[in-house]
Amino acid sequence: TAISLYHNRIVRALSLNFCALSTAKGMELFMTVEHISPVELQTRISTGENMFILDLRPQDEYVQHHIQGSTNVPFGELQNSLTQIPDNQEVVLVCFHGASSVSAAEYLDTQGYENLAVLDGGIEGWEHQAAFGKK
Repeated sequence: TAISLYHNRIVRALSLNFCALSTAKGMELFMTVEHISPVELQTRISTGENMFILDLRPQDEYVQHHIQGSTNVPFGELQNSLTQIPDNQEVVLVCFHGASSVSAAEYLDTQGYENLAVLDGGIEGWEHQAAFGKK
């Protein structure tokens, strides 16, 4: 119906900032996706904070440039790679721009992961901050 199409468009538009969750009863709930800036991530890395940085980009892109200490699990392999992702520490998700990380956070949340954050601007934002010192 027209209402369902309109509803679906709204949900898709909100997915940049929210993750849709389905409850056992089929009701939709929304959870805010935590974001972390490149500057904050760099600070937390330099202080030795315990976190797992998960790079979701294809392996060839990861090999060219990545955040030191990150682990590469391409987005398409996420479902079959959950054993590589700890569920007892914060997981910071990294992709090229940040959009795929939001989708990955949605999926990981449905798998029981609770402490998730998305790197604002993805690896592009990280590299921009490193090159120009911008927040």
